[in-house]
Amino acid sequence: MRKVQKVAIVRAASLNNGEMQNYLPLVNKYEVLAIGSQKGAYEFNLPIKTRKLICFGEALSMVPKGIAMLYYVFGDPQGIIGLEKVISGYDIVSTVERTNYYTLQAVRAKKKGLVKRVVVTCWENISGLHQQHSAQRRMKEEIAIGADWFIAGTHMAKKVLLEEGVSEKKITVIPFGINLDQFCPQTGDKRFMSHFGIPINRKKVLFAARLVREKGIREFFFAARKIVKKRERGIMFLVTGAGNEESWLKEIAHKERLSDNFIFIPHLPYDTLNKVYLASDVFVLPSIPTENWQEQFGLVLVEAMACGTPVIASETGSISEVVGNAALLVPPKDINALADAIEKVLETSHLRSSMRQQGLQRVRRCYDRNMIADRIDKLYQSLL
Repeated sequence: MRKVQKVAIVRAASLNNGEMQNYLPLVNKYEVLAIGSQKGAYEFNLPIKTRKLICFGEALSMVPKGIAMLYYVFGDPQGIIGLEKVISGYDIVSTVERTNYYTLQAVRAKKKGLVKRVVVTCWENISGLHQQHSAQRRMKEEIAIGADWFIAGTHMAKKVLLEEGVSEKKITVIPFGINLDQFCPQTGDKRFMSHFGIPINRKKVLFAARLVREKGIREFFFAARKIVKKRERGIMFLVTGAGNEESWLKEIAHKERLSDNFIFIPHLPYDTLNKVYLASDVFVLPSIPTENWQEQFGLVLVEAMACGTPVIASETGSISEVVGNAALLVPPKDINALADAIEKVLETSHLRSSMRQQGLQRVRRCYDRNMIADRIDKLYQSLL
C-alpha cells in the first residue's frame, strides 16, 4: 500500500478560512496539517487537522520592546516555537512570504534533512521592501535560494520575486480560489436581511473589508455622502468588517445626519459572508496604496463576483489583474469618480446585468477552489 504523503501548511497568526479553503480538497489525498498560532488573527474552523503553536511575538508580547527586539534580531516576530519538531518527517511544508521567520525555519529544517520540500506562497507586489533591514534582507536571500518552489498569487507578485533574485524556473502563478457552492448567485436571505434591518426594496451598496484607512473606508463614506445629498435618500450603504476606523465612520455618519443611510453589520463568520453580497446591488473596494502596501489580491472581489454582485474598485495594486474586465475601476482617492461609478451602476440595469455575467464567467474560469487545489496538487506531485 502506498504511503500517504504529508503536507504541513504553516501560517502562524495568518491561518484563515479564506485561504485554507483552497487546501480543503487535498485532505482526501494527503495527510494535511495546518499550523497556526495560539493567538490567531483570523477565523479558522475548517475540517483540517490543526496545531496551534506559540510564536516568538506572542511569547514576548508583554516584554517591553520585545517585538522590536525580535525584528532587530530575526527580522520578524513570527518565528514559531517548536516548529522544527512538528514538521519533521513531512514531505511538503507550505509557508507564506519570505519576510516571515517561520519560512526561514522551514528552509533550515529542509537543510537538515528533516523535511523534503518547502513551497512558499508570495503575495508581496512591491519590490525592494525591507532591503534596508539587514536581518530581513539576509532572510529573504536565504529563502530565495533554499526554498524548492514559489507560488506567486498574482503576476505582480511573480514580477517582484524575479526582481529580487528568485529563479523563474521555480515560480508558478496560482491565485486564491473560493467555494463556488457557497459563493454563488441565489435569492437573498430574507431572514438575514431582516435580522440586520436591511430593506429589501431599496438599492444597497456594500463595503466589506477591514475598516482601516488603506481599504478606502473614508472615500467610501464621502462618496456615499455625495450620492445621498445629490439624489434622494433612499440608497443604503452597508458596512461589514472591523478595524480602527469603525468609530470614526459611525461618528461622522451621525454628525452628517446620514445614520439612516448606513447599516453597520458586525464582522460575519466566513460561512455566512455570502449572504451580505447577495443582499447588495453593488460591491465597492476603494483601496488606497501606501508606501509599503498596495492591494495584493482582494479575495472579497472574487467573492462578490461569484455571488453575481457588480464590483467597483480602485485601480491599484493587483486589483485589475484579479477582476480583469469584469469590474469598474476608478483612480484611488478619487471620491467624485467613485460616486459617479456607483451611481452609474445603480442607475443602469443593463450595465449591472453585463457586469454580473462577466464577473460570474471570470470567477468560474479562474477562481474555482477545486481547480486551484488541483493545480497545487500537480505542483506538489512534480516536486516529490
